[in-house]
Amino acid sequence: MRLEKVPDSFDNLANLKNLLLKGCKILIELPVDFGKLQALRVFNLENCVRLEKLPNSFLKLATLKKLLLNGCTDLIELPVEFGNLQALELLDLENCVRLEKVPNSFANLANLEIFCSKGCDNLIELPVKFGNLHALEILDLSKCVRVEKLPNSFAKLATLKTLWLEGCTDLIELPMEFGNLQALERLSFENCVRLEKLPDSFTKLATLKKLSLKGCENLIELPLEFGNLHPLESLDLRNCVTLEKLPNSFAKLATLKTLWLKGCTDLIELPVEFGSLQALEVLYLKNCVRLEKLPDSFAKLATLKILWLEGCKNLIELPMEFGNLQALELLDLENIV
Repeated sequence: MRLEKVPDSFDNLANLKNLLLKGCKILIELPVDFGKLQALRVFNLENCVRLEKLPNSFLKLATLKKLLLNGCTDLIELPVEFGNLQALELLDLENCVRLEKVPNSFANLANLEIFCSKGCDNLIELPVKFGNLHALEILDLSKCVRVEKLPNSFAKLATLKTLWLEGCTDLIELPMEFGNLQALERLSFENCVRLEKLPDSFTKLATLKKLSLKGCENLIELPLEFGNLHPLESLDLRNCVTLEKLPNSFAKLATLKTLWLKGCTDLIELPVEFGSLQALEVLYLKNCVRLEKLPDSFAKLATLKILWLEGCKNLIELPMEFGNLQALELLDLENIV
């Protein structure tokens, strides 16, 4: 639609609950008194690529629950008192590439459950009191390439279940108390190439089921007590090229079903008690070129169904009791020379 603006009388629509302006690519601004739409609950401005800002009256939308601004590539800023939107439950800012920050009042969004700022290339930091978002369950900060760290208050997000930090290429470190995220179930640091280590508190993530560190090429080691992540079911360490070994506690991951170690080119050995991973079903060791042998306990992996050893060029031998892997359905030994 070639709509440049909506008429000023628009704010007289007293019963309007849902408003979709998605794809209005030449829409420049909203009416000054837009905040009079007191019944509005869902507002979709997706791909309104010329919209630069929202009117201050916007903050009077007392019943607004869902706000979609994804693809608003010219959006420069949010109103200073944006946190006044007390009913807001979902906010999507994906690919708002000119947005450099969210206002400090953002931390006042007491009912916000889902927040996405994926692809906000110029977003530098989150508000200091970001941890005050006590209802937040899903947070996607993927490809926020200029974010170097998370505020210390981040560890107070007691209801956070899913956190995506994929492609945060400038992320250097995590808050010391990161392990206080006691509701966290899914976590991805994929391609956080500057991240060198995880804080010791990380092992306190008592509900974590799925973790990806794929492409964290400067990750040197995992915390010594990594095995305390007892609910962990899936772990992706693909292309962690500086990781030399796994901590001995790793063998305590009693619920781990899937483990990716493909492309861990510096990995020298597996823990002696690796065979204690009694739930393990899928193991990818492809192109672990420095791995010379598997521990004897490996043959105790009673549930292992799929094993990739392709390209493990320095693997000299398999354990004598390798034939005990009675559940094994697929074995790839290609290019082992």
